[in-house]
Amino acid sequence: MSKIIALANQKGGVGKTTSSINLAASLAVLEYRTLLVDADPQANSTSGIGFDPRSIKNSIYECIINDIEPSEAIQKTETPNLDLLPAHIDLVGAEIEMINLNNREYKMKAVLEKVKDQYDFIIVDCSPSLGLITINALTAADSVIIPVQCEYFALEGLGKLLNTIKIVQNRLNPQLEIEGILLTMYDVRLRLSNQVVEEVKTHFQELVFDTIIQRNTRLSEAPSYGVSVIMHDANCKGAINYLNLAREIVRKNGMVKAVFGWPAIHTRTPGEKEENPSTKNIFLDCGCTSKDEVEALGIHVGCVITYEDEFMVLNNRYYVGRALDNRAGGFMIAEVARLLKENNITLPFGLYIVNAVQEEIGLRGAEMIAHRIKPNVAIVTDVTHDTGTPMINKITQGDLACGK
Repeated sequence: MSKIIALANQKGGVGKTTSSINLAASLAVLEYRTLLVDADPQANSTSGIGFDPRSIKNSIYECIINDIEPSEAIQKTETPNLDLLPAHIDLVGAEIEMINLNNREYKMKAVLEKVKDQYDFIIVDCSPSLGLITINALTAADSVIIPVQCEYFALEGLGKLLNTIKIVQNRLNPQLEIEGILLTMYDVRLRLSNQVVEEVKTHFQELVFDTIIQRNTRLSEAPSYGVSVIMHDANCKGAINYLNLAREIVRKNGMVKAVFGWPAIHTRTPGEKEENPSTKNIFLDCGCTSKDEVEALGIHVGCVITYEDEFMVLNNRYYVGRALDNRAGGFMIAEVARLLKENNITLPFGLYIVNAVQEEIGLRGAEMIAHRIKPNVAIVTDVTHDTGTPMINKITQGDLACGK
C-alpha cells in the first residue's frame, strides 16, 4: 500500500496546513512510513514540523526545477516514521519558471514517483490557490482531502475547487479521487458550527469524514514549538481527533485482512503449562509467503488491528471464518439429507445425521450421541490444523499445512 494524498482548498485559513502536519504525524505514530510534502511557498508545514525554511538548502523547488534527487532534499523529523520534503520561498517563482517546460503539470508526479515505494503514505500540503503547483499536486495524488472550516462562508469557493478537481480528472489524472471532506475548527458550543456540519453532511453525504477536528488550544500552539500536536500533547482533543482521522483513512484505504493466530485448544498438550498470550507469541496470518509480500501490503509492527467476525477471503488465497470447519461439515451432511429426500432414496438401514460442535471445550457432544445411538458404522468429517502455527508441536500433531 502506497498512497499520495493532497490536502487542497484555495480558501485560506481552513486548517489545511495544520491538517497536513498532524495527519502525517498521526499516520507515522501508527507506524506507517509517511512523507510530508510542503508544496506551499509559505513553507508553513516546513516550519510547523521544526525546520527553518531559510536554512533549507534543497527543497521541493530544486527537485522540480533543477531535477535534483528527492533523497537529497528529504529531511528526517523528530517523529519516528515521518520524513519531510520541505519548501522555501523560491517556490513562489516556480510557476513562472515551469510555464515553458514540457509536461509541466507532471513535474511533481515525477519527483514523488522516485520515492513513492519508500512510504506507505505521502501527504502533500498544497498552497491556498489553484495555480500550477497545486495542479501538479493534484496530478501526482491518488486522492485529495478538502478541509472545510465550521464557520460562516464555509462552502465559499468549494464549487470552484471541485470543478478544478474534475478538470484534473478529465485531462491529467483520471485516477484522482476525493478522499473526503474534513470539517475543521468545530466548536460544539456554537450553533453556527453545528449548522455548518449539518449543511455539509446533507450536501456531500458519504464524502464527509466521520472525524471532525475540534478547536483546541494545544492544537493551535503546537506549530510555535515546531512540533505536531501529538508530539506536543498526545492526550489533548486535537491529537485524538487527528489520530482518529488517520485511523479512518487507514480503514478506508483497504484494511488488510488476516487471521488471528493462537493454538486451538485441541492442539495443545494436556497438562502442559501454557504461555500467556503476548506480543512474542501471538501472530497474524495475512496469507503471505514472504516478508517482502507482507511489507508490500503496508503491514508493519504497530499497525492498528480491528477484529472482524465475518466470513472473508484472505489475500485471494484462503477462505476464512469463525467455526468454518463446523459450518463446512454441517453443510456437507445437510446436502446428504437434501439429496436423499429430493431423489426419493430409501436406505436399507437407519441413518442419523448429527452435527456436533465444541468438543474442544469439554461439551462431548459427539461422545454423547455415540452412546445414545450406538451406531454400527460412523462416518466422521473433521479438519486438520496447519501446524505452521507457532507453539504447535509438529511431532505430535504432524507436519501439516494448507495445500500440502
